[in-house]
Amino acid sequence: MYYYTEFLRAKRALFIVAIIIGIVALIAIGLRLAFLGHRTPQGWVDELSHSPTAHVTRTQLPDGSERTVVDDPAKHSHAVIIRKGSALQMDVTEPSHGNSDSTHITILNGSVYQRSRNGMDHVRVNFDNAGHPLGIIFLASLPLGLICACCLGGVLAKENEGHLELAWTKPFSRERYALGAMATGISAIVLSQVAGVIVTLLLISMFFASRITAGPKDAAEIGIALLGSIAWYAMITGVSASLKRGLGMVIGLGWVIAFVVPQIARATVFASGSVWRAVHEIFQVISYIDPLAYLVFTNRGWDTYSLVRTPALAVLCLALLSAAYLAAALLQWRRLEA
Repeated sequence: MYYYTEFLRAKRALFIVAIIIGIVALIAIGLRLAFLGHRTPQGWVDELSHSPTAHVTRTQLPDGSERTVVDDPAKHSHAVIIRKGSALQMDVTEPSHGNSDSTHITILNGSVYQRSRNGMDHVRVNFDNAGHPLGIIFLASLPLGLICACCLGGVLAKENEGHLELAWTKPFSRERYALGAMATGISAIVLSQVAGVIVTLLLISMFFASRITAGPKDAAEIGIALLGSIAWYAMITGVSASLKRGLGMVIGLGWVIAFVVPQIARATVFASGSVWRAVHEIFQVISYIDPLAYLVFTNRGWDTYSLVRTPALAVLCLALLSAAYLAAALLQWRRLEA
């Protein structure tokens, strides 16, 4: 197998991603058991309402929502449940065997606040079942993709360090070998993010029986999530393709520069004075070749000072950056001498 080394690197990177996903899943399972036990919000409502000793009162509120009061003296529990459309609010007081404690967690469209005191649990649940945007779930997988990109980026530089002569004895062109090696890394990055999305969907279903929504904006955000990691991988590979050592420094400094440059450009956007304006222009131009500068969001809306005005344009820019960096890597490696 000509790309056996690349497959081994991809396997190792995916193993690291699997460990991270496993840790996150264990934390989520622990939170699930700690805050809701074995009950979903709807299951909890059904359990409270269908108790044979419960007194249930339902009232229609002026805003169209339904208010349900469940009073169960036999079980020393009391609950107020308000429904409006897909939204659900619960305020429950019931006996507890835990210690005095106070916890608060927010996960996607739901939040749980729990306080245990004097043998009683006071729990407030807010949940909106309007659906979880698929684009946001893919964006949540970006850290996995970036980690995988750091593990696999600079694949040509890795070959340069002590393996170059061997790589060039393989029975096909340098270009084909480089393209195959980079394609293996990109495939592993995409696989890592898809695995993260699948696990996220499973964890969401563990907390809430919710639906997933998708639209044109979600398609652009999925493109940004995948191309953001690929562009970062391409940048590391393109910058380091002609190096024979020092790849770790390139990756480390790359993170620093990628975060600092856009921040300086933002901080000086309204600066006065010729010096500060010059600083802004310089760092703004550098930001255009920084993949991470296109990954700026605020509240599911595009940030005011982002480089481009729409997510679709960000997808196009990231695709162009990926192609440019990969082409630069290929050109450098083709001309490299042992």
